[in-house]
Amino acid sequence: MLRSTILFVLLAATTAAAATVEEDHAAFTALELKLLSAVQAKQVAIVDELVSPEFAWSLALEGRPNAVMSRSEWIKGGDYYDLASFDISHLSAQTFGSLTLVHFRYTIAGTLGTAGVSGGYVVTDLWEKDRGDWKLLRRFVSRPVPAPKTE
Repeated sequence: MLRSTILFVLLAATTAAAATVEEDHAAFTALELKLLSAVQAKQVAIVDELVSPEFAWSLALEGRPNAVMSRSEWIKGGDYYDLASFDISHLSAQTFGSLTLVHFRYTIAGTLGTAGVSGGYVVTDLWEKDRGDWKLLRRFVSRPVPAPKTE
């Protein structure tokens, strides 16, 4: 009897954890799509609603120093950014109390001013629950490079 009770408790905990992971995945996929769609459509009010007052954006590209922008700089940068299309893949989300770490790949087609920015990127976002709403606190963007060749 004790074994079956322990097995039932473990199974219930595993099922609950799996349901939470699926819920986090769905919720944060929706938030990321909402944010990127608002950036694409230049809907500043929606971007403003989703981004924390303490937001910061960091970009790491090979051969360039890391760039960090404040919330206002990042939102203002949307004036010069034309996002023609985007696709999110491999999204994972893990919640730790009032913080959720979201990691995904995205492929975009677009320009920043006259520079092409199309290609694949890796994004790590930190979302914070603020008065019942999720707000994007930090965004880290990098561009993957090919793995070194082994001989």
